[in-house]
Amino acid sequence: MRTKGGQSNTLWLGPLLLGLLTGPLPYLIDHSFFNESSLIGPVTVTACIAICFPFLSNSVSNRKVEMMIGIWTGMAFAYLPVLFFFVWIVIPFLYWIWESANRDNWVLPPFRIGLWIGCGIISGIYISNIIAYNLL
Repeated sequence: MRTKGGQSNTLWLGPLLLGLLTGPLPYLIDHSFFNESSLIGPVTVTACIAICFPFLSNSVSNRKVEMMIGIWTGMAFAYLPVLFFFVWIVIPFLYWIWESANRDNWVLPPFRIGLWIGCGIISGIYISNIIAYNLL
């Protein structure tokens, strides 16, 4: 559904910032769970922290579980294909940018907002992990 004015865009940077903060953890923490050759550690940490996102939005809907399932589905959609096809990191990032730019024009159900948040989280992890790999 397309509307004029749509929803407020208050969470557009939150998912990316969460990913940016957790992406370099394998290079900063010396623990077997945070292996430098894998993103399983940061993805797992953000999946646990992402439980807070449905409660941060000013949604009038009480469909928080649907949004949480959308977040985890978005994270899986953005992360799992990378295990087989490395170039996939571009697709979730472009989806997140497109959805962030057009979010005011659409009234989205909680699941689709969750997909947007999940792709933003994983995009932030990819960006910060690449930066941490080159700098640390």
